[in-house]
Amino acid sequence: MNAITELNPTVIHATIKLGVDAHAKWFYVARQVDGATPQPIQKMTLDGFGIRYSGRRGSGYNGQS
Repeated sequence: MNAITELNPTVIHATIKLGVDAHAKWFYVARQVDGATPQPIQKMTLDGFGIRYSGRRGSGYNGQS
């Protein structure tokens, strides 16, 4: 079961911590925002991880900032 969280770019957070467990096919990612309780772990592909956490939409994550 994957939870989908809508992104809201108008909200600014002081601290966002990511815990990433990277495997060949999947990334397991946990997120903690501003010292709150960590959010549930999400399972995603490399492309899904790049799109979600790079702040970009479209062709995917290319590894560059």
